[in-house]
Amino acid sequence: MTVVVSRALAVLCLGAALSGCVAADVPRDPDRELARCVELWEEAKEEQTQPKDRGEVPDPTHLQARFERLALEFPEHEGTLYANAVVASDAGQHERAQQYLDRLFRRQPVHPDGAVLRARIAVQDGNLPHARRVLERQATLAPDHAGVHEALAGVLYLQGELLPARQELGVAARLGAPGWRVAYHLGLVAEGLGALEEAAHHYQVAIDRNPGFEPARARLLGLSSRRP
Repeated sequence: MTVVVSRALAVLCLGAALSGCVAADVPRDPDRELARCVELWEEAKEEQTQPKDRGEVPDPTHLQARFERLALEFPEHEGTLYANAVVASDAGQHERAQQYLDRLFRRQPVHPDGAVLRARIAVQDGNLPHARRVLERQATLAPDHAGVHEALAGVLYLQGELLPARQELGVAARLGAPGWRVAYHLGLVAEGLGALEEAAHHYQVAIDRNPGFEPARARLLGLSSRRP
C-alpha cells in the first residue's frame, strides 16, 4: 500500500506572510523567511509537472541551499528543520533528511508529520520494522492525528498484517482522513484477504469520491477479470 502524504510543505505557510523581504534594520523572522522559501519551492515543483509561462522559476534543487542556509541561521526553528527534511527526502537524500528529523525530534518529540516522513523514508529504504516503531510511538503521543494512523495502516499492510491494517484505516477515517484514499486502501486490504466483491466496492467508492484517481480504476479493472 502506498503511504500517501499530502503536500507536506504547504502547511508551513499557514500563519506566515508569503511576500517580500524584511528591511535590513528589522530582525529576520524565521516564519516569514521559511514561508517565502516554501512558496518558491512549491512554484518550482509545480513548474516541473505543469510548465507555465511565468518567467524565471528557480529549480527545486537550487532552492535546497536556501533552505539549508535558513537552518544555519535558525538552527532551533522546528518548521525549518522539518522543511529541510522534506526537501532532502524529495531529492532522495535520505541520510540528510534523517539528520534533520533527528534534530527536530530532539526539540519536539511530538511531531506527527515528521514521523510520517521518517516512516516513508524507512519504507523506501526497506526498513519496515523501523517505520512501524516510529509510527506506533507517534500514535501513542498524538493519537488524534489521522495521517499517522493512515501511514501505520500502510506499513501493517506491507508486513502482511491485514486485519490490524484495516483497523487503523477505520481510525484514520474517523479522524478525518480523505475518504477516497481510505476507500482505496480498504480495497487493497480486502483484495489481500480474498474478499474481491468488497474490494471492488471500496475501489468504486474511491473513484466516486475522486474520479481522477487512476490507481483505483486500474485495480477495479483488474478485479473484473478475476471475478466470475
